[in-house]
Amino acid sequence: MSLDYSRVEKRDVITYSEGAFFENPVFYSSFITRVPADPSLPGIPGYIESIDARPRNTASLDTSGIDVGFDLKLPQTSIGRFGIGFSGTYVIEYKTGGGGSFVDGVGKFSNDQVVQRWRHLATVNYDQGPWAATLTQTFYLGYRDQNPLPNGQPRRVGSYELWDLTGSWAASKQLKFRLGVKNLFDRNPPVSNQIYSFLAGYDPNYTDPRGRLFFGSVSYSFK
Repeated sequence: MSLDYSRVEKRDVITYSEGAFFENPVFYSSFITRVPADPSLPGIPGYIESIDARPRNTASLDTSGIDVGFDLKLPQTSIGRFGIGFSGTYVIEYKTGGGGSFVDGVGKFSNDQVVQRWRHLATVNYDQGPWAATLTQTFYLGYRDQNPLPNGQPRRVGSYELWDLTGSWAASKQLKFRLGVKNLFDRNPPVSNQIYSFLAGYDPNYTDPRGRLFFGSVSYSFK
């Protein structure tokens, strides 16, 4: 079993995303050009005319999280041997900005990426003589989408999980056959209204749109 805590503080991070300027307009005000404010509307700045979004080393990043994992091998039985594996990451904070003004991007689409609060990989293994099988679950917790709903309320992107199943048979010490199914339940990526990727309707940075896939392989080792 393992339990780790990490904290990273980075300075002079390159900023190139227009989203960073809108999420933290005070810190990036020197790069935002506005029209003169309307005197009849005190306290309200003029609308944005342009943004100089050329890459610059102006940002900071503070992030911390906890990693947990375990690998359990059960005793051999008459029907075979089972094992359970698990590794997960919980992100406590992921703050970007600078000058004392930070925006926490955990659990939401921030700048040009998603930082899930929680993600994990879980496996169940089985073997009996020349036979072996593995069932794997990949899970990402849902988050707040990049753009709100038409009524202005935040939009949630659902959690995403994939199940994969593989099996193998060792005909000999050299010859091995392997079959498997990826995305066992034919899960579609959750709908997202993000606009940073050329693929509209979902976020391809961590999802797989291909649906259920079958695969097989034959390997021979010359020893």
